[in-house]
Amino acid sequence: MTEQRDEMIAFMKSRGIGTPIHYPLPMHLTRAGRKLGYKEGDLPVSEAYASQTLTLPAHQFLTDEEIAYTIDSARAFFA
Repeated sequence: MTEQRDEMIAFMKSRGIGTPIHYPLPMHLTRAGRKLGYKEGDLPVSEAYASQTLTLPAHQFLTDEEIAYTIDSARAFFA
């Protein structure tokens, strides 16, 4: 998570690392979730998380070197 999500996505992309956003909206703001009766602003923590979260590569085919490169790149962004 980072409040600078778009900047981090661009930074990681410049290093060849994909960082997709899997859940761009909190559940209560999705089409299905609207039935719950909530509106934007009703669940600020959920909305903040949805706007700050991105996904780093994590799968069984990553090499140790790729994992280290991803970690080093994320650290460099926050340095």
